[in-house]
Amino acid sequence: MIAVLVLVLAASAAASQPYTTDPAMLAPPMYDGDIPLIEPRGMSLHDPLERGNAVVPVITRVRHDSMSYDLTFTFTNSLGTPRPLGRISVGTLALGRNITVYDHQQESRFADMNHDTALGYRWTYPGTAYSPVMVLMNQTHIVGVSLQYPVMDYKHGTLVRLGRLGGVFKGPPEAYGWMVAFDLNNAPATNQHTEIRHEALLQPGESKSYTISVRAIKRPSIMPDAMARQDWLSVLEPYKEYFSGLYGSVQYERRTKPIFGAEIANGHAIGPSNLRGFYGNELRPDRVGFAPIASRYANQDYGYDNVLFWAPSGLFDQYRGLNYPSLFTAGWLDSTKLRSATDSNAFPIIPQRGKELGFWWGRSARYMDRWNDNESEPLDPDNPRHMQQVHLQMDLATDAGATMIGLDAFTHQNMPVWKQKPYIEHLRNRYPGVTYTTEQLSSDVMHVVMPSSNRGYGVSDRSTGEMRYHRLERPLYLADYIVPGHETWAFWRYAEILDDDPAQVIDSERVQRDLERLARLGYLPVTHGVAIKILDADALAPDETWRFTSPSSDGDSGDDSTVDEPGDGNGGGDDKGNSGDRGGGDDSGDDSDEFEPPSRPERVYYITLPNGRRLKIVSR
Repeated sequence: MIAVLVLVLAASAAASQPYTTDPAMLAPPMYDGDIPLIEPRGMSLHDPLERGNAVVPVITRVRHDSMSYDLTFTFTNSLGTPRPLGRISVGTLALGRNITVYDHQQESRFADMNHDTALGYRWTYPGTAYSPVMVLMNQTHIVGVSLQYPVMDYKHGTLVRLGRLGGVFKGPPEAYGWMVAFDLNNAPATNQHTEIRHEALLQPGESKSYTISVRAIKRPSIMPDAMARQDWLSVLEPYKEYFSGLYGSVQYERRTKPIFGAEIANGHAIGPSNLRGFYGNELRPDRVGFAPIASRYANQDYGYDNVLFWAPSGLFDQYRGLNYPSLFTAGWLDSTKLRSATDSNAFPIIPQRGKELGFWWGRSARYMDRWNDNESEPLDPDNPRHMQQVHLQMDLATDAGATMIGLDAFTHQNMPVWKQKPYIEHLRNRYPGVTYTTEQLSSDVMHVVMPSSNRGYGVSDRSTGEMRYHRLERPLYLADYIVPGHETWAFWRYAEILDDDPAQVIDSERVQRDLERLARLGYLPVTHGVAIKILDADALAPDETWRFTSPSSDGDSGDDSTVDEPGDGNGGGDDKGNSGDRGGGDDSGDDSDEFEPPSRPERVYYITLPNGRRLKIVSR
């Protein structure tokens, strides 16, 4: 029998991180020759997050080759009360002082990190992370870590975490340690930005499994251009295959025409004589009905074949922090003039003139029952009262001729994805021919169901000239790889750009250039308040970027996989969440070689001992 020691050691990536000598709880080492990529260093693969009743998993290892393996964590609750699961992780990633991370939190970019100053990353999934994956690289290697679990069935989120490690986990400068973790429950120091709204909770007698796949490849001497094949994505091949098998391909037809967005009301126009902030005295629908403003946009030619209206019912003059109102069409019922929205000479004339009509549904995942309401609650598709209002609003929208609906703030935080999907499917069945697009950028599980959107404009110090105002500098690589065929909008407006430099000339040529830049990156341009004619709508069709960014060949998991099953009770299974000493196991078991580097002749290896010393091992 072997003695097993479990301690909790402080680490800079988290308030604490368990240290263990239990082989069943340590990551298998990963080397490329004599270069360490993963060394256990005593860091436990599971952390109960200070919850004494957390279930401890059985961990099964499948090694495919020297630089790829899978870890499957199986949790079983043998007690009579619901129990949390804690955190599962991979470490120590011995990548050294400086690394580069692919940041897919609502954008697509590479970020450099230094071990001395790094604050790490914490992304919620579903939520701000596009997928539950992390890709990081140093000068010689690229490592991908991905989590595979059926989020729609398990009905809980995770926090994707990257942190630097300290103490005995840190190692020497050339192999400073990093950790990639997936929190299934909230850690003690959680804040509003990192909170898992729906945590994992295992019911009595229930069992759930989660697989972390680790893949590493050599980093090329020159990384590919932004518009070239991104072969580094192959380190996420296990997740791509899992996702495709579970959720399939995109469930919508991709839109290729740019969209013209216009506001009917604006906060700057709100005043004592204009409580809803409608634009233009001669066009104000609360005074003259909707026929004049509908006629204006039906007849104007800015080069688009559509128009998408924001604030079609106006804005709140009280509680302005709740604009745009969720009562995007129900607000029409408050006065005779506004009820004219569905009259034949009002909004319906826009599709009659050959233009597609759309409305922006403010706070679309919130429920309010009256105008200027100071309270709202999450929209619940299982609540008949909520759905009665949804149907009323969609009936009004379709009576007005709308076939395009933008869903403002349609986020996992407001409505979990396992409710979003059946809700959207219900709307599609009830209102055929209507398309829906989410804001903010959805995670992959909803992006396969419906288009999503992102903000294309901003002010950045990363570039100069006109590119200074382009927030999106690369295609959305993860969507290209995992959800090929996706439709992703990019909003564009000039208010903030002109605030930065009022002397800029914004004319048709400038608008065309800016929108073409978005389209070449694969985004569908959507202007907002840009009443300037475009020169060539066909040139604004978004490129099918997945055709040239996806890896030239998917990774090969190999046919020589070996499965390392856990021993009977040797650190695996359900020990009622005890984080103290745990005995059991056989020192001759299969897990004992996890502390050893790969055995290859005439090679020199290094391993970090629990006391921080580096041990040189020569294999002859």
